[in-house]
Amino acid sequence: MSFLGDTIEYMFDRSAMVRDQGQLSLVEVATLINTLESVAVRLAVERTADGSRVLRMEVTGPVEVGDFDATTWDYGPFVFLSFVTAGDAVCAWINDHSVGINDLSAALAVGEQASWERLPSRADRDRPALSWPQVLQARFSPAGGMTQQPTSRPRLLVAPGAPTFPSYEVASEAFFHGLHSLSSPQAYGDALSIRILDRRARLTRLLFSSIGVDVHTDGSDVAGCRVELTSGTDHHEATVGAEGVAHLALPGGRPDEWWVVLSRGTDWLDYRYNTLYGRGPTPDVEIVADAVEPADELAALMSGGEGLTTEFKRQLPDNRDSRRKVARTVAAFANGIGGVILFGVDRDEFTLVGVDGQFPALRDQLNTFVTELLIPRPDVDIQPYQVEDKLVIGLHVKQGENLLYGIEPADPHYYIRRSGSTVPARPEDVASLIASRSLSTSASPWQGLPGLFQ
Repeated sequence: MSFLGDTIEYMFDRSAMVRDQGQLSLVEVATLINTLESVAVRLAVERTADGSRVLRMEVTGPVEVGDFDATTWDYGPFVFLSFVTAGDAVCAWINDHSVGINDLSAALAVGEQASWERLPSRADRDRPALSWPQVLQARFSPAGGMTQQPTSRPRLLVAPGAPTFPSYEVASEAFFHGLHSLSSPQAYGDALSIRILDRRARLTRLLFSSIGVDVHTDGSDVAGCRVELTSGTDHHEATVGAEGVAHLALPGGRPDEWWVVLSRGTDWLDYRYNTLYGRGPTPDVEIVADAVEPADELAALMSGGEGLTTEFKRQLPDNRDSRRKVARTVAAFANGIGGVILFGVDRDEFTLVGVDGQFPALRDQLNTFVTELLIPRPDVDIQPYQVEDKLVIGLHVKQGENLLYGIEPADPHYYIRRSGSTVPARPEDVASLIASRSLSTSASPWQGLPGLFQ
């Protein structure tokens, strides 16, 4: 049982752990808290003629010195407290159903069962968001399942050294979540919240440029962790170094939608994601509007070697056979997710050799044979990369918007990329491409595909 550790291995069924959620009892959560040296506690207590009772209680741990500030807002009928204490003290309060601190003693009446789940750092539901992932967050309802409602209703909550509020509900929202409003929020249904932090590793900063992303991390066991970035068209991964940073090259540029995961073995530790609709990036995700040096961009394009979206050539094609070979790869990139052919790179030695000639003439040469040999003509962008005295040319091929791309207009043949190589498309490959692309085009699935299965 990887993420909760041996201390609570006996508590949960393994199938629940795979889902990162499950059920646990109040006794089990008290046993877990007992293993923590220090925890932060936030309390809302109501004083009545019949005694004091806890309206809300939140326990977060393990914590370190400086993580939480001690605070007291004492309004008479209500008192709000935050402090750090030992985990075994909180365990005793839960088991005794009574909280005792200094001269305050308050009854703690919560349900016996709760759902728990695992959360990344900066999870949406936490206000303010926690900067560490949580291996467990559980919320216990009041005993009897009812929302905990105060019995006292002073007109205003006023106290020396504390902010003034129009009601207990508004004060509670400010104290527990840092949200200040003059209107009363909806009452919360949880009487006891437990948040167990995972301090092994976390994502602290994602710095995106146009050619890559620097992923900053920290934690007690972060070196050697794996970082992955997955987008709608590609997947990249790297290992976190001793300084807590991993660099991921993005040869295809910065994606609009992405998912970054920090993991070790089979255990995820933290993640971030960005979508076009819905969740946007958290404040620790930064976009750099940088002017990229050609050498840096070329290094990023070469960093992964040849593969699904990258191919190296020593020189530009200079005869019909070599032009056909390059055209096949251009068609395969357009039929796939796009890619780049780098001319002036030795594929065996993985070194820059450069190409002979001037860029404008070489660009025109490439444009001409792409137009003559491919059907339909894909969208390409030809860029120079001057590194010292060597000229490398990048033929960037965008993912095609047509159903299929082939070579030789008079007798078309079709190609795809497989395992870093360009291969002829089989009938089943063609059918799969047409099925996937015909969903986003009004063209007839078979229009303009002469000689497809000859």
